[in-house]
Amino acid sequence: MQEAAIARGQLEHDLRLAIEREEFLLHYQPIVDLAENRWVGFESLIRWQHPTRGMVPPGDFIELAEQTELIAEMGTLALTMALRQLQDWRDRLPEFGDGFVNVNISPIQCGRGGIDTLVKSLLAEFGVPSRALKLEITESSFIQLESADIAMWQQLANLGVKLCIDDFGTGYSCLSRLQTLPIATLKIDSSFVRGMLADPERLEIVQIIISLAQNLDLTVVAEGIETKAERDQLQAMGCHYGQGYFFAKPLTVEAATTFLQTFPNPIPNPI
Repeated sequence: MQEAAIARGQLEHDLRLAIEREEFLLHYQPIVDLAENRWVGFESLIRWQHPTRGMVPPGDFIELAEQTELIAEMGTLALTMALRQLQDWRDRLPEFGDGFVNVNISPIQCGRGGIDTLVKSLLAEFGVPSRALKLEITESSFIQLESADIAMWQQLANLGVKLCIDDFGTGYSCLSRLQTLPIATLKIDSSFVRGMLADPERLEIVQIIISLAQNLDLTVVAEGIETKAERDQLQAMGCHYGQGYFFAKPLTVEAATTFLQTFPNPIPNPI
């Protein structure tokens, strides 16, 4: 137990230094239009390049970052890196077109407020249109939003930033809140997509979420697609977009650039 406490303390120390030294980078998982089989955007996922340990798996540091509330500072770095990369892609690559990048917002970062001001400042700094940025919060965070948080999300929507509910179906969302808040997208949690073809209950849940999104005029993204059969079933059910290992794992900037330039052709050396 003492060894575990020492290891945790060292990891927290390293994490604080990593924020100061900006040792983090983003990987990008493609989001694909299922009907047209074309790339439309990426979800950005933070990674830690430790100077001696190499690439630290997210599972080894995200929970600690949340417990220590360092996740808020990491979130600011992630937003900055994502918008800087958006600027680069938009400036260099005609193929990027109307592509977008999703950035995850933690409950702690949301609770501290000021995200609307930060986003507005970063959009102006990098010259990126608001339509190219989408922000994701988990369903569990969504149902705990306070009135001040709701006002902040409304300000973001007023800027033109699209808001997404991640891991949808794993919590107990209030449907009236879905109708009153400026939500644009529901993301079906991968736990429902995984194995849905062999499990009628999971398949029914997926169909209910898709139908709900359609009735509320929301777009819907299925996460965790791993097979062509899953992809085809989701398209047949009316799901708009998908992401998962069937298309690509989270990619480095270089591999993501190749993907958006070549998809649906196979990409060389997928990460």
